[in-house]
Amino acid sequence: MSLPRSLRWVPLLALAAAVACGDDDDDVTSPTGSIAIAIDPAALTVTQGQTGTIAVTIARAGSFNDDVDLTVEGAPTGVTFDFDPASVAAGATTSTLTLTVAADAPTATTTLTIRAEGTGVTDATKTVDLTVVAPTSSSRSPAIGTSTMLALAH
Repeated sequence: MSLPRSLRWVPLLALAAAVACGDDDDDVTSPTGSIAIAIDPAALTVTQGQTGTIAVTIARAGSFNDDVDLTVEGAPTGVTFDFDPASVAAGATTSTLTLTVAADAPTATTTLTIRAEGTGVTDATKTVDLTVVAPTSSSRSPAIGTSTMLALAH
């Protein structure tokens, strides 16, 4: 079956229109940006009953320029954390993570994950090895004993 001569141009016109307009099913997305995180140091040793700090730096790329929230995953028993600030405001890039180790926290090495989250971007993570150690005899306060009492008596 052939088309009448007056309608033979219709398929060519349809093809030209499809090429010119493109396919409506294409997913065209604009870049949303991204975040990255850097930490210093990447490994930290903290004595039981003491604190340690980690500098956290956030980098934003592309069109992302919003707040970034920070969290820690994998903190062992006896270890608490605090970010200052916990949410890095748009335009700011730094936070300080303070890890507080209880006097009775188990001695061990644990890998913590520091997570940076922003709305509309993929989370960024970094790991840090936290080693909890017992105090050494030189780091403990001397107990008042007999020899100390004798020295005080003179």
